[in-house]
Amino acid sequence: MNCFKLAQLAPKTAIAAFILAFTVSTHAETASGLPAPISDDFDDGDAAGWTQIDTLGAAGLAEPTLFEFPSGNGFRIDARGTHPFQWARSGAVREDCESQEVVIEVDIVDFETRNHEIGISGRVEGWGLDKNRGYFLFYNPRDEKLKLWRVVADNPGGISVLKTVAIDLGERSAFHLKLRIVGDQLIGAISGVDTPDEPLATIEATDGEIAGGHCGLSVLAPGAGMPAAATFDNFKAYHPDNRPKEESSALSIGTVSKLENQLSIELTGVNESDRLHLLESTNLVQRGGSKW
Repeated sequence: MNCFKLAQLAPKTAIAAFILAFTVSTHAETASGLPAPISDDFDDGDAAGWTQIDTLGAAGLAEPTLFEFPSGNGFRIDARGTHPFQWARSGAVREDCESQEVVIEVDIVDFETRNHEIGISGRVEGWGLDKNRGYFLFYNPRDEKLKLWRVVADNPGGISVLKTVAIDLGERSAFHLKLRIVGDQLIGAISGVDTPDEPLATIEATDGEIAGGHCGLSVLAPGAGMPAAATFDNFKAYHPDNRPKEESSALSIGTVSKLENQLSIELTGVNESDRLHLLESTNLVQRGGSKW
């Protein structure tokens, strides 16, 4: 919430705004009947909760993929093992993420500008040699294109490119990907890591061949004998109707209690203009125009 605007309100009203912010962020995690959001900032330096996929390495066809946590910040997947007749492909899957209806987001914070596909996956039904199925949102930094793929078999003949959009990221050294899957509607977006809700490009397709599965991260080389790698950070997966709220600007109930010496403040005596401002500031009123 904007502190300058908050300061313009009456003290009792201002404290009420903080309580509202706390209430909204707490409710998002406990919405009845919807899956709890999943997130991982990888700051713990391990892959707890992730199933690592080393397609060629596990089959003994290439040097094993490296799964690393550089400087304890981010999750690097490095499919460095190459094969003269196989394309490198590796990733990681969250099996606790059921993605029949889901929004998946991640930051890509380190990558090379070679010819490889970097991205996120939804409705992943299988993984490993000859088992891969799912929808993939990829960005290729060499051809500067955002792509939506449907994969129904772990071979080039099983890949369908549903849509491709050209996008020049300029001098950006990091970017944010978002994939929304609801029914047979697939929507992808690429943006800056500091402005994840302001897409630089979006991509849409309709496909219902794969009905359900899990969420994940993926790197892939589009040709034999080529490596693929990227470092991922700030992964999130959530139901479209249960987006997690940021809690950084919300004071805890304990802090509010010290300020007002009570745990509940109602917006009584507040004029309509201030009331609407409070609701907008705490995201209780949704601004329109978003597909997400």
